[in-house]
Amino acid sequence: MQYNWDWLFFLKVGYDGQVYGKMILSGLMYTIIVALSSFILAFVLGVSVGVIATIKNKFISLAATFYINVFRNIPLLVQLFLWFFVMPEFLPIDTADYLKQNVPPIFFGILGLAFFTSSRLAVQVKAGIESLPRGMREAGRALGMKKFQIYRYLLLPAAIRMIIPSITSEAMNNIKNSSVTYAIGVTELYFQYKQLTEKTSQVIETTCIVTMLYFLLNFITFLILQYVEKKLTIPGIIRNEQEDNT
Repeated sequence: MQYNWDWLFFLKVGYDGQVYGKMILSGLMYTIIVALSSFILAFVLGVSVGVIATIKNKFISLAATFYINVFRNIPLLVQLFLWFFVMPEFLPIDTADYLKQNVPPIFFGILGLAFFTSSRLAVQVKAGIESLPRGMREAGRALGMKKFQIYRYLLLPAAIRMIIPSITSEAMNNIKNSSVTYAIGVTELYFQYKQLTEKTSQVIETTCIVTMLYFLLNFITFLILQYVEKKLTIPGIIRNEQEDNT
């Protein structure tokens, strides 16, 4: 059977009154919202947990390690199901009913994706802090800084700058992982892709368009964070280390 090519099908209106092109744009908008919101939350959580994991206190560092291992080792899809289906059942009945009836799936999608990505970022932040020269801590103490000030003004800014390439990778992975949220009903790009392939016979065109949009999102993210990396590079630390590695 010969395939019927139609690259302008997205301008057509479906039997339900929806324009196919608007469905794609709607999915793209939700993908951006989910990816951006979840990554901002993941960055805050990841930095916090990563810093806690480097504190010389067995109980605190153990709690951070437990957090990292739990959220990093459970598949994202399972975590989304836990947040969406299981978590409300452990809450009071009134609260559970409110969540089920009034809170949209995108909230749970952002939450689940944020915790999953934050556990991966926490590992990067921890590794970045531990790789810094010990003299930075000693210099802070010599200046009379408290531990919080040493982290805030010395260790954390330097560590973040060093791990920007890893942050870039996680940001791009986060965009791709946002497609998994379709499983709990988030109408993001992949959700709309499945809808379009079921409603129309233009599978190849839909696949190409959606693939191109995912590529553009990741490529733009890469360019932005690469620019940030160049602007925030620390010549005395990062460049020397990169030269040593080469």
